[in-house]
Amino acid sequence: LKGDELAMEYKDKIEEINQSGEFRAFITVEEDIRKKMNTERELGREEKSKEMILNLHAVNVPLKKIAASAGMSVEEVEQIIEESRED
Repeated sequence: LKGDELAMEYKDKIEEINQSGEFRAFITVEEDIRKKMNTERELGREEKSKEMILNLHAVNVPLKKIAASAGMSVEEVEQIIEESRED
């Protein structure tokens, strides 16, 4: 950053915001960690659901039964199957 006035200006502004009591009170460290953990947990569930859908589809389980098992619509299941083909 040395010699880059714009970068130094941004760095100073970020440090100023980080020191702001209003900004720091916006979310506690504990709440931030909890939110991150919940997000990771939810992403894990989504991946497991997709894996289940693809496995059931691979053994020719009808889409209606897959959708009912996953708690989704047939269209949502079809979309997941189609997206897996694109990967």
